[in-house]
Amino acid sequence: MRTGCHQERYQAGNITELASIQLLCNQARDQQVTTLSDLALLPGNIESLRSTIARAARRALADPETERHKDIWNLEAFGQGNRTVNFTGITQPWLREVVKYWVSEEMPRRRGDAIGSVMQHYVLSLTRLSERLRLHRADDHGDIPARLTRGDAVSFLNRLAYLASIGKISQRTRRVDCRNVKRVINDLRNRGRRMPGDITRALPPEFTFLAEDIPREDNGDEPGRSLPERVLAQICQALPELEKRSGSSIRVAAELLIDTGRRPDEVCAAFPGTASPPVATARPCSSTTTTRATGPVGACRSRTPPRKSYATSNEPSRTASPTPRSVTSPCCPP
Repeated sequence: MRTGCHQERYQAGNITELASIQLLCNQARDQQVTTLSDLALLPGNIESLRSTIARAARRALADPETERHKDIWNLEAFGQGNRTVNFTGITQPWLREVVKYWVSEEMPRRRGDAIGSVMQHYVLSLTRLSERLRLHRADDHGDIPARLTRGDAVSFLNRLAYLASIGKISQRTRRVDCRNVKRVINDLRNRGRRMPGDITRALPPEFTFLAEDIPREDNGDEPGRSLPERVLAQICQALPELEKRSGSSIRVAAELLIDTGRRPDEVCAAFPGTASPPVATARPCSSTTTTRATGPVGACRSRTPPRKSYATSNEPSRTASPTPRSVTSPCCPP
């Protein structure tokens, strides 16, 4: 117990009192349990101590070869942190085993702190495939891979489309599931001779997923991305009134926003006479004009080239408002 406390609690900067360890030992003795996992009805602080020691013991005894035969993997045995990968949703024994093999080979090829989450997403995609095979093939529930055909793959794709249409899953989840299943099935064929049972002979070539089966991503042209042209035209027509009420520098700043699509805090920095927004944008801005599916931001917008900023890096900030330039576009009258 002292070794477990040292590994898990002392290294984390936590303090464990000797009285807590003594109380845990008394509870284990009174309940006559063989492992700490069998203890029940413990106080909150004692339960935390018990789980810490039990986790340290599991980590000390963990081995990848023994862990890969389980249906719920503790990724500490693979050096991937305190995460788990759950294969219990895959009901076909052959599919569960080959997915385990694929995950065990894929994890060492990846880098980063979220490997466990990524692997679990792949397993969830294959779990949806398993559910569809179980429902679609009423005779064998997908337990015999040699009977699978292209029709089973199409049935899975149609099921994903239906779930996305009723809101059970998002369109992004639909694309990710199609992409994940396609990659795993293709990898299984490429590595089949090294897998248990030589899955390349059992899995027919008709059961396949094609590149065109993956739905296309949205082009980002959904409503709300930019102002409609009708609204922008009304703003341009109101520029003279804006100049009368707020001054010429405010009008020039508005024209720059329309023409270049820059953020308000950047334009206000070029005009000392204008009020900066209360909260600056946290996201960094690119030095180039953002383009969308409908064209550059600000296109009509004044049909003249974007103006250069009045404040440059080689000259100090000006205290006077710059002289507004004339706009020749019919959309933005002078």
